[in-house]
Amino acid sequence: MKIHIRYPSFSSTSPSSSRLLPLREESSENASDFNDEENDEVSSHDDRGVALRLEASNLEARLDDSDDEVVSTSRSKSSQAISKSQGRSQVESKSGIKANLKSNSLKSKSRDRAPSLSRVHSDRDLLESTAFIPSLFNHVPPVLRFVPDGEEVDQLPLEIRKYLKWKLSPITPNVIKDLIARSGFKATKNDHTWLGTWGKHMKSPMFKSIREYQKFNHVPGSFQIGRKDRLWRTLAAMQAKFGRKELDFVPQTYVLPGDWELLKRDFEEAGPKEKWIVKPPASARGNGIRLAGKLTQIPKKRAVVVQKYISRPYLINDSKFDLRLYVYVTSFDPLRVYLYEDGLTRFASRKYSSSMKDISDRFIHLTNFSVNKNNSDYTPNDDENACIGHKWSLAALWGYLKERGVDTDKIWEEIKDLVLKTIIGAEDSVNTLIKSNCRRKYCVHELFGFDVILDDRLKPYIIEVNISPSLHSASPLDISVKSNMLSDLFNAAGIMLPDLLEMDTPEETGRTHKPVPIPKRLRFDRRLGSQTLQPDERAKHAFYVQKVSNPSIMSTILDILTPDDIRMLIEIEDEHTRCGGFQRLFPSHNSRHYLKYFETPRYYNLLAVDWIEKYGQRSQQGLALLRLLTAQKIHLQNPTENSKFKWSAPDPFRAMSASPQKRTRAAPCVPESASHSSLSRTPPVVAVESS
Repeated sequence: MKIHIRYPSFSSTSPSSSRLLPLREESSENASDFNDEENDEVSSHDDRGVALRLEASNLEARLDDSDDEVVSTSRSKSSQAISKSQGRSQVESKSGIKANLKSNSLKSKSRDRAPSLSRVHSDRDLLESTAFIPSLFNHVPPVLRFVPDGEEVDQLPLEIRKYLKWKLSPITPNVIKDLIARSGFKATKNDHTWLGTWGKHMKSPMFKSIREYQKFNHVPGSFQIGRKDRLWRTLAAMQAKFGRKELDFVPQTYVLPGDWELLKRDFEEAGPKEKWIVKPPASARGNGIRLAGKLTQIPKKRAVVVQKYISRPYLINDSKFDLRLYVYVTSFDPLRVYLYEDGLTRFASRKYSSSMKDISDRFIHLTNFSVNKNNSDYTPNDDENACIGHKWSLAALWGYLKERGVDTDKIWEEIKDLVLKTIIGAEDSVNTLIKSNCRRKYCVHELFGFDVILDDRLKPYIIEVNISPSLHSASPLDISVKSNMLSDLFNAAGIMLPDLLEMDTPEETGRTHKPVPIPKRLRFDRRLGSQTLQPDERAKHAFYVQKVSNPSIMSTILDILTPDDIRMLIEIEDEHTRCGGFQRLFPSHNSRHYLKYFETPRYYNLLAVDWIEKYGQRSQQGLALLRLLTAQKIHLQNPTENSKFKWSAPDPFRAMSASPQKRTRAAPCVPESASHSSLSRTPPVVAVESS
């Protein structure tokens, strides 16, 4: 049958919703209140409408009852398990888990033997385990959970744990080794069937060796902003296109030897009191960095980067400082950028002086920990909440500034702006290399370390971007910030148990026995990772990319959601619930402003931005729509035989004449139990018409 829905207007706007925690599945009675998006105009027979609360059996007949029941229970358990004191999760003790799944500590191997998969009566026990974070949606597998220092997860059966392999590299820090151990991973160096790794960057062609179920901590092309010379070239190109005022957060920079004549001219115009900072283009930890006050102190023919020195920095206790910020990109198409809410404040270990006689004192002008730890006056700080010593947490800095009347929210918004514009500057080249060298977009992600300094007017400037920010933890302060950040990062990464068909053959791994199958509900579903578009989906992508400058046509992008659209939106929503202390910068409620900075318009970015604009303030309605569609397994269909989810171009007259606010379009309806209390609505009317 066809269901035609008439949706009432809202009398008020729902409050802005913060990051969602995993939600309980709606009861079968309420589940029937949601109807998938109707892509035709509202039927003229709406006067024959009936109450929206259809019999639950109408929906349940299309569902796998056991799947929904297990997923519903696991979501409820998970929302309890990940509740956090002071905004961080503390894994609670569980009473509903079978006794053979209990384990008091992942580190106590000598205690009760690990449960056997063969003794588990159903998948419910595993889905309820705190070792997993369940999806918000039906027929979507869970991801493995990571927890920070001091927390634990349930121990999985041995038959499953043997697939939890993490490839170690020479640079894998201890904080990551401890993190993966708490989640039951076994560290390995030679096994090729690993699920995750944290290592050095590599040349783009080598990314082809990463298998579809594996997660590598870099993306090809990230050197576009990870090298100091390329960072400047990227931002300079954007300045030339959009104006320096739009990107005034980077000091004037020169890349030698090519910019020597330009530097010479500006150096002479600036006068003898101007200071310049000279850096190798690809160094880290302060190596090779020095200040110059004379042109003769700058190498003319060597590859270096020269910047105008910010000679009037904001000082605390008469000392210069910078901020180490953690920026995580889970995907470049669509672009999904997160900024961690905490970070590090690093101080120079000697009081600041602008005198030319102190120009060579690195303890005055450099804030790198690797430099200042060598000063006998360096004072460590072990308390993440204390404003003492030469390293603070970012949270402690914000508290210090707020006490002195500083508008830290304004600074934070300006930092978000410079971070997002910088990432967008590299987006096009990175996407080109990902498409030509990676089997799946899932396989790669990147943590960037942004170094930012504040001038005496509290304006933030980007100093450099690190593609391998230091994760070594030399103090309790480091451990607290980095362990919490990394656990949230790996949760957002969405590492799944693999589909065994994607793994090596017995000949390649040396196995002589048939592997124990991972329960279907727990492992990656190949249909969710499909990168094959159907003809109508390809046509939709091309249509909206070409019409990006037409707001009326762009406002119809959500009218017909294809299975590919649904899969992408599920990924976006699920990831957002797992991001912990990471704040999503893109897509967000103000992302449309940033679309102009992209060198190439991309369909998934347009889809995500429109989705967030429509449902960002009414998140329950967006989730309700996706839950209904996933309950019907629309997202697993490729191709779909349901014509309602096959795209066709919108009617030209309707697209050109109707504004986004006035045109008729389908939208999900949320039952009263799932809606915000501030919404005042009349129940929608549904017309049922036999097919």
